Amino acid sequence: MERSANMQNTQKLFKIVNEICNTYTAKLPIVKDETGKTLDEKAAVKLRWKEYYQELYNKQSPTDNTILAELPSTNAEEYMDDILESCPQYDL
Repeated sequence: MERSANMQNTQKLFKIVNEICNTYTAKLPIVKDETGKTLDEKAAVKLRWKEYYQELYNKQSPTDNTILAELPSTNAEEYMDDILESCPQYDL
């Protein structure tokens, strides 16, 4: 500890002091609801995370119909016929 202090290695010094004093405090994530109120109950935090992910993944993204109109149309039956013709025929 003295060597760390003499070498001005404050990070190591504080680490040693915290280990000796056993003053570790866990950093807890802060979760807030939609209104900004801090949630402290475990069940409320889980519910908020569930709501958050439902909003995130179920959000409808805007569709630009002009881009869809510009896409070339394909005839699926003709495409499938081409694929079937290129496949080797096997007699069973």
